[in-house]
Amino acid sequence: MYATEAFERLPQEKKQRIIDVCIRLFAEYGYDATSTDQIVQEAGISKGILFHYFGSKKNLYLYIVRYANQLLTDVVMKQLDVIEGEDFFERIKRLIAEKHREMIQYRHEAKLCTDALMNPPKAVAQEMEALLGQHMALYASTQYRVMYPRQLIAEERLRPGVTADAVIEMTRMIVEKVTEKYTLLHKDRAYDFLEDQAPLIQELDVYFRIIRRGIYVDQEEA
Repeated sequence: MYATEAFERLPQEKKQRIIDVCIRLFAEYGYDATSTDQIVQEAGISKGILFHYFGSKKNLYLYIVRYANQLLTDVVMKQLDVIEGEDFFERIKRLIAEKHREMIQYRHEAKLCTDALMNPPKAVAQEMEALLGQHMALYASTQYRVMYPRQLIAEERLRPGVTADAVIEMTRMIVEKVTEKYTLLHKDRAYDFLEDQAPLIQELDVYFRIIRRGIYVDQEEA
């Protein structure tokens, strides 16, 4: 979409080297402070070739962010499919912790995407808003279903008048609001979302204990 066919036809090793250099530099220095001179020097290509592949620095950045975002999405979706658990709430915490581990493994990709979506450069703000919307639509259609599996709710233990659908929706809203809280702290530079997710997990644990007591008939003294 933002790269020419000439770039897409490159041997995978050369193509990946350019991508990896761009991810690291944009993650470390941001869009504005990263120069195309830095990129071509570290990637071992000429500036003319770089612009032949992408046309502009803006197109290059958008291509790299979309690439990194897709990579992280694929990794997270794979983990969602393989992580098992018998308890609805414990599995959610495990998923969030595993997602954090993956973000540490792909630190540059995670930092690039987090900064691009939460603090987008002015030059690409409109495109980042559209990408964020696409990301949330994917979450709503796919990750939501896998992250909150109805079959893990012990429906036989639910209090009268409490439904599994209500439990899922309440849990989803809490997870999203707590995540939003820490995302905003990260955006304001008051908290490093990538460095430490313990506060988020601990806060969710408090809310999950409250939910358990409220929905299950045998949790009054838990």
